[in-house]
Amino acid sequence: MAETKSIEDIPHLLRREVEARLLKNLLPALENAFGKEEIRRVLGEAIAQCAMQEGLACAERFGGNSLEKLTNVIDRWREGNALEITVLQQNSRHLAFNVTRCAYAELYEHLGMRDLGTTLSCERDFAFIEGFNAGIRLTREHTLMEGHCCCDFRYDVEDPENRQEP
Repeated sequence: MAETKSIEDIPHLLRREVEARLLKNLLPALENAFGKEEIRRVLGEAIAQCAMQEGLACAERFGGNSLEKLTNVIDRWREGNALEITVLQQNSRHLAFNVTRCAYAELYEHLGMRDLGTTLSCERDFAFIEGFNAGIRLTREHTLMEGHCCCDFRYDVEDPENRQEP
């Protein structure tokens, strides 16, 4: 059995499952004590902050913050067949792909947490890219989590000077 040295050695999907299972048991008590809307707001803010920090850490771990380096991060998210992706465009200024199957959405559905899946997974993508490289803009209008046929990821380098390696 391979030795786990850090949390980065754990498959990304498994990390999200551990987080979700903890929250599934913790959230009802917090919502009961402080109100559902307030707890969901705070949860969203906390996850965004974590995602931004994760973006910064990934840029460092992968040796840069260009779109090319971002594809290495996305490959990490795909490990274990967690995502099925169709790449539509890929160059130094644009990365466009559709996710046609998402094990993250399937995980939240299986855990009975579909209503939280967007907060726990989908929304973090925007904060992540801000931390990874604030000069890359993500647009996405559809997600599988929300019942669409795909997640339409579109990454565009807004400021060519900002895409330089750190």
